[in-house]
Parts: sequence; C-alpha cells; structure tokens
Amino acid sequence: MWRSVLRKVGAVALAVLFCLWLGRNHIAESLMDDAVRVVEAKSHKVGVELTNVKTGQVSVSPTFEVTVPDVVADFDWGEPNSDQLRSQIEIEELTMKPALPAHVRVDMHHINLSFHPGDLPADFPFDSFSDGRFQSSALPVVNPKETIKLVLGRVRTLFFENEVEADFNFFGTVQLVGADDEKEDALLYTEDAGGGEKRLRLKLEDLQRIAKNSNVRVGDDTLRVISEYPLRAPVIMFITKHAQTVSKKAKEQDAAFPDDAYRHITWSYLLAKTFGAEFAKRITDSHETLDGNTPNERSMDYHNNAVAREFAASGVKESEIRSLILESPRVIRTPEEVAGRSDLLR
Repeated sequence: MWRSVLRKVGAVALAVLFCLWLGRNHIAESLMDDAVRVVEAKSHKVGVELTNVKTGQVSVSPTFEVTVPDVVADFDWGEPNSDQLRSQIEIEELTMKPALPAHVRVDMHHINLSFHPGDLPADFPFDSFSDGRFQSSALPVVNPKETIKLVLGRVRTLFFENEVEADFNFFGTVQLVGADDEKEDALLYTEDAGGGEKRLRLKLEDLQRIAKNSNVRVGDDTLRVISEYPLRAPVIMFITKHAQTVSKKAKEQDAAFPDDAYRHITWSYLLAKTFGAEFAKRITDSHETLDGNTPNERSMDYHNNAVAREFAASGVKESEIRSLILESPRVIRTPEEVAGRSDLLR
C-alpha cells in the first residue's frame, strides 16, 4: 500500500516539476513583473531610488538558473532628488545561479552606469562606468532586503575607503582627464588585499598611457602609488599637471626663475593640502626614484617637498608660493646650494 502511495505521490511530484519546468519562463516573467514593482517601491530602504525599471524576456534553465537580459533603470544613490531621477544603469545580462541551500550567485555582464552631474555623489571623481562586470559568491536569499543592503554597503565602503571585507569581484572602465582636458579610458578593478579584503586598483598601463599623452612627467613608482588610490587619481593627475604648467609659465616670464623649486613646492603643497602630509610625502618620495637626477638635485627636491608640506600645515596660501620661492630662506633654489646647507629635510 505504502509503495503504491509513494509511487502516486512521486508521479504527482514529477508531473508538477515537469509543469513547472515547462512553464518556468512564464512564471519567471510573472514573478519578475511583481519583483520590479516591489523593487521600485522599496528601493529607498536600501539607500537607492529606482524608477522606470525595464527588462528583456526572462528565462529559466532546467537547473533553475535565472537569466534576465537588458536591465535598464533610472536611479539616484542616496537622498532622493526633488526632481526626476536622471542617472541610469544598464545591464546587458543578469544571471542568478542557485548555490548552497537558499543562496544564489549573481553575475552581471556589460554594466554601464552614468551619473547626471546633479546626482554625482560628493567626492566621487567618475561620472560614468562602462563595460563592467560584477560577480558575487553565494549570497543568502532568505532576506533579500538585508542581502542587498549589505552588498551595497560594502560597495560604498570599497569605493570611498578603498578596502573592504567582501565576497565579490568587479571590473569596468572609468575615465580620467588627459591631454587638453580630453577624457581617457582606464580599467578599474578589484584585487585581493589578503585576509578576505578587497581593494580597488587602476591598471598601471592605462595610467602610463594617460601620463604620456598628457605630457606629465611621472615615474612608474609614482604611478603605482596612484593606481592604489583610484578615487584620488584624477585629482593627483590634475595637481601634477598644474604644478608643471605654473612653473613652466613662470620660467617663460623670467628665464632666471627657479622653476624646478617652484614645481616641486607647488606639487607637494597641493598634495598635502588635499590629501594630508603623509600621503603627499609618499607620492613625492616615489617620484624621486626617477633616473637622471644628481645626488644634489635629489637632496634639493626632497628638501623642497618637505618645506612645501610645512607651508601647507602653516596655512600659507597657494598665491603666496611664488614669492616665497624667491624670498624664503627655507627654499633651496639650485642644486649648488645643497652643499652649504645644514638644514636639509626629507
């Protein structure tokens, strides 16, 4: 009797599964429609405002792998705007693969994200992110709201603190300002930092190309440091180019002007004012590994970089630097002065 019952129950179960399998795409479409409405209504609870969410035809494989093509949505990250949401995200394909019990792996292909200037987060230097990919490890789906909130929080931490304990990877193209204020592509990606930590990096070869095209003299050691701080990279490149430009103009106006001292002090000063003395020292010290300088030239540069950090700490204004180059006894103006100095700094 029990065998007969089990056979019947088994037959019914198989029939139900077969019907589910045959109708999986229709069910997925219906569920996706409901999910879109819920996501739009409740997205603000996880720190994102979404609207106009659209997708292509959803499909479910025999192994219940869900594929959602052509995802498009307007969004705002953070506080909602008083007007319409103007930033947009496009995902060519989003795949969700069942993993451990009640877990799913998420894979997004060809992500394109563009911020409207009015929606750009404070201190965020990139206004777009293109041809990206996001891959997660197994994420729990029992409480999707908390899972999404956790992932978004880790992404924020990664971008704004540059290191986070996370179980995902992504890469994509951002743009940095290069020669003649033209934007140039650079690959932004996550790498393992050890201990389960992830950090952001910019591809070194891209920074080398941008520096060369911009006619900015920056060595590979400096570019390696910059590559470790992607959110600072655009500002560092701008400061470097600015220091070279103002010193070149000063030399053109007065052939006797100590432009090397001016360039180093302006560069180090602005780095210290923007990112702090410790980071400024790391950047400028890495620059002094470039070939071509004599020992006296290198000592002069180290000293002037340190003097610039003192200027930044003491409240000197950038507009005062040019006169200080000529008047301050702290500044070394030529390599020949190094031998007679007992106050060399580094």
